[in-house]
Amino acid sequence: MNALIFPGLDSANSNYKLLKELNNADSIGPIMLGMKKPVHILQLGSSVEEIVHMAAVAIIDAQQKEKRELKHKSKRIKR
Repeated sequence: MNALIFPGLDSANSNYKLLKELNNADSIGPIMLGMKKPVHILQLGSSVEEIVHMAAVAIIDAQQKEKRELKHKSKRIKR
């Protein structure tokens, strides 16, 4: 798995589309980080496969968030 990080949304989108066309590989994204809540972006005209991939990422994010919250709660109760 590779993660590409760009300074702005415009450069990220153009490079994402370029790499998607040049490589015959599955791509998932873009995903915005650094927000209070995860943001999963679907491009207009996304294929069913792209929607399924992004839904899987969103589910994993939600599961990880729930796991972190439960761990945090159990630490507070022990104190």
